[in-house]
Amino acid sequence: MARFVFAGGGSSGHTLPSLRVADAVRAEGHEVIFIGPGNSIEQKLCEHFDIPFHAVTTGKFNRDRKITALTAGFKTFRGVWEARALLRRLRP
Repeated sequence: MARFVFAGGGSSGHTLPSLRVADAVRAEGHEVIFIGPGNSIEQKLCEHFDIPFHAVTTGKFNRDRKITALTAGFKTFRGVWEARALLRRLRP
């Protein structure tokens, strides 16, 4: 049995196809895990489809406000480290 990790965030446009693929992979007997932003549509969809979900920190860039772009950069950097740690622990 293999372990597959799907990732994404922001909208459900890419998540819905990923969940269909994850469902097919799970039907083959493999383990499926999803990584994305916390308190998001992805998390809610994973709960609905009973897929384990791990949240990571994400930054949203706002071009109008320079200070938020700076903080978003730090959040994105933090999220990369969180995702790396998760992938090391999960060993997909």
